[in-house]
Amino acid sequence: MHDGIPRRFQARAAIHPGTLSDLSARAPHKPNAKRLRSLGARPAGPPPAGPAPGALAATGCVEVQRLVNATGIITLGNHVIQVGSPLAGQRARIRLDGQVMHIITRDGILWRSLPCPLPPAQRHKLQRVRPAGPEPLPAVGRTIERKVSSRGGVQVARQRIRSA
Repeated sequence: MHDGIPRRFQARAAIHPGTLSDLSARAPHKPNAKRLRSLGARPAGPPPAGPAPGALAATGCVEVQRLVNATGIITLGNHVIQVGSPLAGQRARIRLDGQVMHIITRDGILWRSLPCPLPPAQRHKLQRVRPAGPEPLPAVGRTIERKVSSRGGVQVARQRIRSA
């Protein structure tokens, strides 16, 4: 950092790194703006530009990543969404595509599709939103085995089903 090249930092002033070390050696307290100006600091320019909301709003499909809490819930904007307790503690990719919201696991597998609570005009306001990546892989088919009672009945989701 002490190569003689002035550096710019996004702060209230732009100062040379050597000046910072000189300042900290001379004054152990927090430097104020008046002192920084006396050392040659200039006011900083405008803050760096964030993502362009128009570009994200123009794309029909955007994504965010959220950490699923212990009860299987994420938040998008002011909306609380139940994505499922098996994903608790994991990062999930949420793909907002038109009227549908897809929950995608960290392996890229489609976990669940739900109605999207956010209108397209508000999606660019979400934190850490970006244009959508690749399509999720289809959900893996599951095979379920059940024991059949001697009378021919089966129980699924605590509901008894009796075959004729």
